Order: sequence, then structure tokens, then C-alpha cells
Amino acid sequence: MTTLSVARSELILGGQRSGKSRRAERLTQAWLADSPDHGAVFIATAQAWDDEMRERIACHQRDRAERLPGMATVEEPLHLAQAIAQHSRSNTLVVVDCLTLWLTNRLMPAERPDERPDERPGENSRPKETPAHDVSGDIAMISGAIHGAAGPVVLVSNEIGLGVIPMGRETRAFVDALGWLNQDVAGACRTRDADGSRFAAHPERFAVKRIAGWLVLLCLVLAAPVRALPLQLTDDRGVTLTFAQSPQHIVSMLPSLTESVCALEQCHRLIGVDRYSNYPASVKRLPELGGGIDPNIEGIVALKPDVVLVATSSRATGRLEALGIKVVALEPKTHADVRRVLRKLGACWRFPTTLAPTACGASSTAVSRPPRNRSRPKPRRVGSTLRSAGGPMPPASPPSLAKRSPGWA
Repeated sequence: MTTLSVARSELILGGQRSGKSRRAERLTQAWLADSPDHGAVFIATAQAWDDEMRERIACHQRDRAERLPGMATVEEPLHLAQAIAQHSRSNTLVVVDCLTLWLTNRLMPAERPDERPDERPGENSRPKETPAHDVSGDIAMISGAIHGAAGPVVLVSNEIGLGVIPMGRETRAFVDALGWLNQDVAGACRTRDADGSRFAAHPERFAVKRIAGWLVLLCLVLAAPVRALPLQLTDDRGVTLTFAQSPQHIVSMLPSLTESVCALEQCHRLIGVDRYSNYPASVKRLPELGGGIDPNIEGIVALKPDVVLVATSSRATGRLEALGIKVVALEPKTHADVRRVLRKLGACWRFPTTLAPTACGASSTAVSRPPRNRSRPKPRRVGSTLRSAGGPMPPASPPSLAKRSPGWA
């Protein structure tokens, strides 16, 4: 295990919850264990303006008291340079946690909860603290305090400049100010510790590391897959609906549409069907939600579907759309309609378009039916469907029916 040692001064950089404070505590433990004459002072820059922040501060105080009983705590949210100079000794380690909160206090001073109404600044009055654009003098004082410190100083700060450029003007100003603060403090420190990797601090190296971080981020963005465009589907009413992704929970209120979804091998997306949908057998286990004339609106809404498939004549369309549910009206009446609906659902919702060889009712068999010889008389639809499924059209005379199924007689 690597032995920790405190250099003349160190800056610990990292993201949120990356272990920066824990690293500073470990350095403090090593410093205190090195000699009985060594002491440590913790300068806290946080301010407890609300209950959540008070709880966070109290939690940190309890943890530090358990792990570092020999460390004294000083709260100084604004005058950081003076606090470093006041508490620095040759045998005392000063830990500042953190520079980010100190900068927040300087740039965005919060209103004190105990401030009387007549003491609060009006809408047109200037803030009492240093203006947001004038922190360069404070940063120079902190760098000077680090240079002139009699003993070692460990400072904790956040690195927030590796992401995309913020949209808000105030946020961009804060990111820039923290970058300049970190750069100046890094130049004043003899050692900079970025998430545990230590090397000599040079201002030019700090700038190079920021540029390298931006290059890494750019490479990640370029390597990321292109975000899929929204899916659009125009139903038989001429209404175009937009979907952020393929629907995961579908309700079908027409048997042919139920079979179409299953023909696309998406039966697992169905969460409810009408009372007449019975193929394939697995849909019989789904909740029955009425029919086109008497739809169970309450039952459909309770299932929270991504989309409801209905016939163009369904009475449920207007009521469901009024409740904010997307409705797709399709009515495959002919074999051509079946093929059109399958292609529409498969392409618009990015379902697989390769159908299984096993017929899923008339819907899937119609897709693979060979083209009809137009010179022959046009057959009835039932006979055409049966022949396309590979079976002969049985004779319809009563004797033939009695011969095939004596139980019918």
C-alpha cells in the first residue's frame, strides 16, 4: 500500500462524490500520525442556509469527529485568505474544503435567514458582497496566502469545466471563475492531486489537462450513436402521431390488429385486447376491454398503454384522445390492407418485418400469398384466404358437409 505524505501544499481536484474530501482526510491522518507535535485545522467554507444543507454539514462534522478527533474546525465562508494566514503554523496542516463553495459565497451571496426585512436589499439595490465580476483580487490573495503559509496546506475543489458549455450567463461566468481559481491555486501549490494522481504543479500543465479533457469529451460525443429521430405514423384517418420510441405497451381493440401485432412477433407488447381477439391463444390470457361498440374506457386507461389500436369506426377514439392516450385507427379490410398495416406498423415502430412461416391467421398468410391470376374469376375472400394458407376450399353442399363431419348432421 502506498504511503501517503503531505507536500508543501496540494490541490485536490475531482468531480462530485469522487472522494476528494476523503483523500484530504487520509492526508490529514498521515500528517497527524507522522509526529505527536503535528496538528491540523479544517477550514469549512459551507454555509447552512436551509435544512438540507444543515444536515449535510452536520453529517460531515460527525464523520470528521469520528475519523479525525485531533482536527480543529474553523468556519470561514468568505475571508479564506485571512483564515489560511491566521491558522498556518510550521507544525499545523491547514485543510480547506472547499474552494467551490467559497467561490459560490463570493459570487452569489445568499440572503441570511435571520436578516430583518428592513435590512434586506431592495430590488434595485446593489448586493453587499463583492460583485460577481470582481473576484480576481480575492483569488490573488488566496494564492499569496498559500505561498506565504508557514506550514502545509491542502485545498479541495471541484472540476466542473469538462462538460458541455452551460446555457445560462451566470452559470458560464461561474464555470469560468472556478477554472481561473483552480488554475491560480494550482500554480501556487507545489503538488496538485487530481483524483489521487500526483505530479508537480505547473500552470501550463493545468491548461493542457483542461484541453485534453475537452478532447476526450469531443471523442466520446463523436463516438456515441446518433440519437434516433422520433417515430411518426399516419393512420387511416390521416392523423399523424409521433412516438419517442417504439411502443412497449399496446392495447388492441380489433382482432385483425391483434393478429397483425403478433404476426410481427410482438405479442409480448400487448397488455389488453377486445373481447373478440382470440388468436393466437396467448392473447386469451390478456384483459378483455370490451368491443368497438362498448369499449371499456376505464379499463383501457387503467392499463396506461403507450398506444391503443382501434378500427376507424371505433367509438373509443375520441374519448381516449381526450384523456391524453394516443390512438391509431387502422382497418385492414382486404389482403392489400393487411399488407399495408403490417408494413406500416413494422416500419414506423421499427418492429421486425420478417414474418414467421407459420400463419398467424389471415393477416400473415396474406403477405406470402402468391399473386392472383387476374384472368381467372375473382374468388370469394374466404376461399382465397384458405387457399393462400395452403388448404383447399371445402365443398359447401350439405351432403359433403355431413360426410366430412357426421356430427354436424
